[in-house]
Amino acid sequence: MAYSLLWTNSISALEALGGRANNAAAILNSGSTNTCPYTIYVYPNNDALYTVCNQSSGEGHLAATLTSKFFHDIATAQPLEALPHQQPCFKATSFGSSTQIEYGVQKSPDISCSVNRIGEQLENDARMIQWSLHFSLLKRMYSAPERNVFRS
Repeated sequence: MAYSLLWTNSISALEALGGRANNAAAILNSGSTNTCPYTIYVYPNNDALYTVCNQSSGEGHLAATLTSKFFHDIATAQPLEALPHQQPCFKATSFGSSTQIEYGVQKSPDISCSVNRIGEQLENDARMIQWSLHFSLLKRMYSAPERNVFRS
């Protein structure tokens, strides 16, 4: 596949930038009023570990093509801090969240506010990775037990 060649080149590029091939890249999402924050660690061997709502965690195995594309896009986006993004980035209060990519000592701005193709590709990669791991972002709504306010 085309991405397997890109994968080899991406690892070399990331190693040249101070990363190591065995390092994970992290997807950090802030969550919102209605959704949980989450962190996903993606490893070059296609493994992924995640934490949702700062409490539940899990692991999964990603398709090689998705992992390869993600690391290729990270290598292409270097340096992550310099990714162009919209300032200010307006979002709905209830549904707006921010998503950042972290690799080594680098951290991107909010990729959901990207204004170029590579930032948009990273955002799509992050969504596809989250979707592939099949975890819910919805906060559980817990209701208090009903109390009878009318006492006889």
